Amino acid sequence: MPLSAKAFLRQEALKHRRVLSPADRTRQSALIAEHVLQSESFKWAATVASYVSWATEPDTRLINETALTLGKTLLCPAASAKPARASAQPARASATPAWTRTTPDRRSTEAAAEDLAEADLIIVPALLIDAQGTRLGRGLGWYDRALRAAKPGAAIMALLFDEEFSEQTIPREPHDFPVNLAVLPGGIVGPLPVTQITH
Repeated sequence: MPLSAKAFLRQEALKHRRVLSPADRTRQSALIAEHVLQSESFKWAATVASYVSWATEPDTRLINETALTLGKTLLCPAASAKPARASAQPARASATPAWTRTTPDRRSTEAAAEDLAEADLIIVPALLIDAQGTRLGRGLGWYDRALRAAKPGAAIMALLFDEEFSEQTIPREPHDFPVNLAVLPGGIVGPLPVTQITH
């Protein structure tokens, strides 16, 4: 059976990530983190929603640790906040988004899907982003569901390696939730001209 357009783009994006060397992934991740930490969106955020990176994703450890060190509250997908990276993907596939809230004193509690509305900045994983802010993820739909709880005006920031900002339009389906900022090793792209989403 022929692949759909999104499935083909996802396959190619994953292939691109697999060929990145560990050294290049580390170098690009450091640049991405630097851009996030220097952004006004991060500086002014009292609560940051992020994720615990795994496998070939840009490394979020410095971003998450800095948020807590600076006195911010951190929200992460519930099972992704656990040390076992393998637990992250099934958590994102779960039907109901749930979060772990960590305060600057490193105390963690459970948070419901609607608590994402606390976040001033939301950092999400992505394989590709296009100029309209359409996000291509792993096809599980977790973030498309979770982001429905984002408050109006929240900065939604996707982390990407080089060559992952797509010049090609990514097909957008009704359930797809766009982002308004893309962070690459070369800098931040945005605000992106996303279509208005009804909450």
